[in-house]
Order: sequence, then C-alpha cells, then structure tokens
Amino acid sequence: NQLSPHLEFGRRDGCFANGYINAVNTVEARAGRWCGMTAIKPHEVVSQVRDFIMASGADTKNQAADIAVAQALQQLRPCTQPAKKRKRQ
Repeated sequence: NQLSPHLEFGRRDGCFANGYINAVNTVEARAGRWCGMTAIKPHEVVSQVRDFIMASGADTKNQAADIAVAQALQQLRPCTQPAKKRKRQ
C-alpha cells in the first residue's frame, strides 16, 4: 500500500482513500497517538492528511500508506497525555 506521488483520486479511488484514512484515524485515536477524533470533522481530516502528505518530501510519499497517514494525523492533532486504558465492551 504505497501512496501515489500524485495523490489525485478518481471518484472510486477517493472513496477508498477516505475510508482508509478514517480507518487509520480510528486506530491511532484508540491507541492514544492522535487526539483529533472529536475536534476535526472526517472530511477535514482527509483533506488535511492529503495536504500534509503532498507538502512532505519524497520519503513520506514513498513509505507505507498507514505510516504516512499516521504521521500526518499525529502532526495535525498530537496527544499531550498518554492514552487511558479502557475496558472493551
């Protein structure tokens, strides 16, 4: 899952990218590595992640997609406190 250096999506690709970014968003939030889940609207997250990756260097664009998205999320709204352990329901 490498990111395209151009990150220009067609309609179907855009839907996949949105879902993928939102899935990584959820995983990072649950792990306590990203704290923007309630502060930033999902469509804004996708746009900001894309903009962050586009502005990054070639190293970011050529790494695994999940790592690039996670790094972008952590830059957008980093957590200042460690995640609290919570029970699964």
